Amino acid sequence: MNEKILNLLVVSILGILVSACVSNHSINYTKEQTDQYAFNVENEDVLANPPENKSRIYIYRGGSIMGLAIKYAVSVGLDDENLGNFFSSSRNNYAHIDLESSNAKQAYLFARSESETRINFFPQINKIYCFESSVAQGWLQGRAKIELVDKETCLKAIQDIKN
Repeated sequence: MNEKILNLLVVSILGILVSACVSNHSINYTKEQTDQYAFNVENEDVLANPPENKSRIYIYRGGSIMGLAIKYAVSVGLDDENLGNFFSSSRNNYAHIDLESSNAKQAYLFARSESETRINFFPQINKIYCFESSVAQGWLQGRAKIELVDKETCLKAIQDIKN
C-alpha cells in the first residue's frame, strides 16, 4: 500500500514538473497599460525617436550571468503577422525595430527557448517602447523573460551596454 502511494506521489510530481517545462508564458498588456510605458527622448545620444508615423521598439539583455549559455531569438509582429527575428539574446546586447502600425493594432514580441514567451501590447505611433530581456529559471533550461520597462530603466541599461 505504501509503495503504491509513493509511486503515485512520484508520478504526480514528475507530471507537474514536466508540464511546467512546456508551458507557454504570455503577458497581455492592455492599451492603457501599454500607454504608461510610451515615451520619447530629447537627448538622442542613447536612444532615438522613431521615424514619423512609426513606433520604435527597443529590447536589451544586460550582462547578468544568469542563463549565460541560453540564447533565444525575439520576433516581432502585428496582428499575428510575423515580421521576423530582430534580436539575438546574447548578453550585453540591444536592438531596435520600427513598426508601421496604427494606434489600434496589437503588436507582439515572441521568444522561444525551452518554452514560449509572448508579450502582446498596443504601440502608439511616434512613441518608443523598451523591453528588458533576461533568462528565467526553467526545469531543464532557462526560458526567455521579457517585460516592458520605463524610460529611465531603458536609458540606463542601454547606456551601460554601450559603455
